[in-house]
Amino acid sequence: MWMSVPLSRRSPAPHWLLRLLTVGILATPVGACAQFGASSVARETTISPDTANSPTRASAGQDLETRHEERSGLGYGVLFLQDTWNVLSAPGRWDSRDWLTASAAVVVIGTAGTLDRPVRDKVLRHRDRATGQIADVFERFGAEYSFGVPVVFFISGLALENPKAKDVAFDALAANLIAGNIVTPAFKEICGRYRPSESGKVYNFRPFSGHDSFPSGHTTRAFAVASVIATHYDHLWVKITSYGIASMVGLARIEHNVHFASDVAAGALIGTAIGRGIVHFNQAKRGQTRAEEFSIALFPDQGRLGVHCKMVF
Repeated sequence: MWMSVPLSRRSPAPHWLLRLLTVGILATPVGACAQFGASSVARETTISPDTANSPTRASAGQDLETRHEERSGLGYGVLFLQDTWNVLSAPGRWDSRDWLTASAAVVVIGTAGTLDRPVRDKVLRHRDRATGQIADVFERFGAEYSFGVPVVFFISGLALENPKAKDVAFDALAANLIAGNIVTPAFKEICGRYRPSESGKVYNFRPFSGHDSFPSGHTTRAFAVASVIATHYDHLWVKITSYGIASMVGLARIEHNVHFASDVAAGALIGTAIGRGIVHFNQAKRGQTRAEEFSIALFPDQGRLGVHCKMVF
């Protein structure tokens, strides 16, 4: 099954090239993770008179084998499936506070809906060549660049041996795929809203008609990636830059007359919620995993005391 990446309507790409780019981008992090896991070095040091037959050594070997599997591409694939299920099943675990937050989000989107016509008219009145070129640049952060940014983080993480950068890469890719290829398309199909360029009416909805204005997919992808980066890094300039670029993607879609303000607001909220949720979910799992990467154990051996140290790199 092919998963297509939406590109700008102003710069269409050949269908075969789009598919090839999508597969290449999706395969690069997973393949590199698998290769990195296969070449990981597990170092084990045992201080004991006779450890060749020690049961602790055998169990340590099984431990290392388990860790090797967790660091392989298979482990990342399992984590992605867990992320997907965690996102899709989240409403079933919501408490009163979560439902209140969801209700507030609906109010925000509804408020943005009252501005759909005036915002569209004002933006279109001020369109010119310069605004179009700026929109073209930022729009790509909701399309091919939303996959390129995680790849850059992953490559830098490998080159600089920076685990956090690799975590950002995986979380951003997972958030992008789940938000942009599962959640948002489902809303688009259910709502069936006409795009501004397709109808003179602002509130023209026809469920399951194939019309896909609500919510904005580009904005969803941009905010999914931006929220992952902003959640991983506490620096204010990182948060401002990430969310600032994502906001420009939404404005670009309005400038191109393919989305309303409420479409953009919904995409921003969906992408942010999923991105932040995936980071917190995965960080909890990584914390449990990494706490076990170094251990020291004492064990008796023929009347003497042995020390077993295990470090996994």
